[in-house]
Amino acid sequence: MAELLREAAASPPGCFVEVGVYQGGSAWHLSRLAESQGRAFYGYDTFAGVPHATAQDRHQVGEFADTFLAGVQALIPHGQFVAGVFPASAVPMPPIAFVHVDCDQYQSIKETFLYLASCMVSGGVMWFDDCGEIAEARRAIEECCAGRLEPRCGGRQIVRLA
Repeated sequence: MAELLREAAASPPGCFVEVGVYQGGSAWHLSRLAESQGRAFYGYDTFAGVPHATAQDRHQVGEFADTFLAGVQALIPHGQFVAGVFPASAVPMPPIAFVHVDCDQYQSIKETFLYLASCMVSGGVMWFDDCGEIAEARRAIEECCAGRLEPRCGGRQIVRLA
């Protein structure tokens, strides 16, 4: 978490986004950092569990459904949370400086990257969770970001966008 927060804090001006909020653990830290730096924070999740899966994905449809939008909003008052399958659920946001992608699934990771990459400020950072542990997450990231990945602790990866 400390390295993720250092990357977010050092990112250029712009808002923070997390896709895959679940119960709000990392969102709580990111939103507090965003607030301390005068930035907006947006959190996206289905709040109904994994929306789709391939046969190769580790998690199946419906896993991680033990979360509630109202509970996360109460825990994290500084931030805008949006329920639904991303990117169909995306709302207008200011330019984005930092994205934490924690979707666990091939399709979700790939669609998140493809949608948000064009919304990022120059020098913005996407931090990908799960790629060290989940083969389908790693495959999605490699397909989208080949040659631009910077390894981080625990098998995580980041991409800096020009």
